[in-house]
Amino acid sequence: FTLIILLLLFIWGFGLFNINKINTANRKLYLNNTLGISYINELSENSTYNYLSSKLLITTNNITERKTIIQSISYNNTRNNGLIDLYNTTINSDENRQKFDEIIKSIQKNVEISDKIIALVDSNKLDEASTYIKELDKSRNELNVKLNRLVDLNNTWAEESLQTNKATHANSVKLSAIVLIFSLVVVVASAIVITTRISTSLKKVLKLSYRLAKYDLSENIVIKYKDEFGEISTALNV
Repeated sequence: FTLIILLLLFIWGFGLFNINKINTANRKLYLNNTLGISYINELSENSTYNYLSSKLLITTNNITERKTIIQSISYNNTRNNGLIDLYNTTINSDENRQKFDEIIKSIQKNVEISDKIIALVDSNKLDEASTYIKELDKSRNELNVKLNRLVDLNNTWAEESLQTNKATHANSVKLSAIVLIFSLVVVVASAIVITTRISTSLKKVLKLSYRLAKYDLSENIVIKYKDEFGEISTALNV
């Protein structure tokens, strides 16, 4: 009886443990996707700033302002490299990897165009720097499209992982309830069987005891179980 209870408790505990592992994995996947979105958004903001700053360089004649803009562009490029490394830690599929590799190429292309504009502005070749504006616009538009696609993809994955987590949690609660109810049914059924067995044997022993008290040795009792009641019945029958 005790072993049955322990076995059922073990099965129930093991099930809860596995369910908790699944929930943790889904939660981690959701957090990875939401973190990825935040990194992409910052990449987009930095790239937009560099895009606008590169165009501003051509129109301003203030040397100090130019230096400030160039320093900001350089800082954002360094920050973007860090964001790329951070996003790499959240990638969990080949599709995600492929789309992000395309974004990296577009970012690198934007950096190359910006570097050309900066070099020409430093040499006061503003007209020649202006010739790269169309190329910069085109590259920026391509990057925006790729970034939006990746954000949508991460949003979809985040929503799917959240729904999966909710469904898994609901199923885990249902499964736990079923296991618990089954355990209780088995325990109650076992208790009824054992109680009935003890009660029946006890009644037979008591009945024989009453007859023996009246010196009535005409009948014996039969208890088939090899337990304490079986031993008592054998002793009394002798």
